[in-house]
Amino acid sequence: MFSAALSNATSAKLSDTETKLALGNLKSVRLLAPGTLMEENALRRQILLNFGQNNNEAVRLLKVYARRFGSSPYNSSLAEKISIHILTNLTKDSLPELLSLFESTEPVEMRVLVNVLLQTARDALRRGQLGLASSLISSLSAKRELTAIEMARMKIYAQAAVPLSPIDLDWNQYIDAIAADKIDPVDARLLSTVRDIATQKSNFSVDPTGSASSSIRSAMSLERVDASISKSRNILAAAKNALKMVNQ
Repeated sequence: MFSAALSNATSAKLSDTETKLALGNLKSVRLLAPGTLMEENALRRQILLNFGQNNNEAVRLLKVYARRFGSSPYNSSLAEKISIHILTNLTKDSLPELLSLFESTEPVEMRVLVNVLLQTARDALRRGQLGLASSLISSLSAKRELTAIEMARMKIYAQAAVPLSPIDLDWNQYIDAIAADKIDPVDARLLSTVRDIATQKSNFSVDPTGSASSSIRSAMSLERVDASISKSRNILAAAKNALKMVNQ
């Protein structure tokens, strides 16, 4: 166990400058401390070090992580970190290849893979990258094994990616019936905002695409309120209502 701790500490110092050596140290941790938090931490760091460098290996390790630690409470934080790596290194040409890696016939693997794609789609919306978010959502829509909550999240992000399109009553009722009390606060803010935008879209006198996108981003991050939101008073009211609900 001491050897595993030493390897883990060494890899922490080398991750930025000696990636290959760090990966070797992390592999040693996994071999020396199987089934422990040290193994999980080492595996998580292996995944993150590989993303952007060797995506095939990164996704392979992510599937290993899903099988060994699929119910870990740290899954969400791992998805957030992977999302940052993907959005930092992703190009339009590399997207299809990356998405092709996110396939599995194992349900336990699919839950983790889908969670990463959903998190990345949401973060793309946060950055205003609506085209990328739409591509990720299209990939998710082809997966027939989505759970009810995953389907609800996908539908919320799909609407946010095209905020001025009419809201389908079927998906509106679907979310209310299945996920309204289960989605996290960020998704709840996002859902409230896209509903307000869709409801008020008929009142626009100018092209509001930029303002709608700003409202989406401000609803997801209280620190980032885009100045262009002032282009439409209706959109501003929608965003304020969404933020007011969060602060109550």
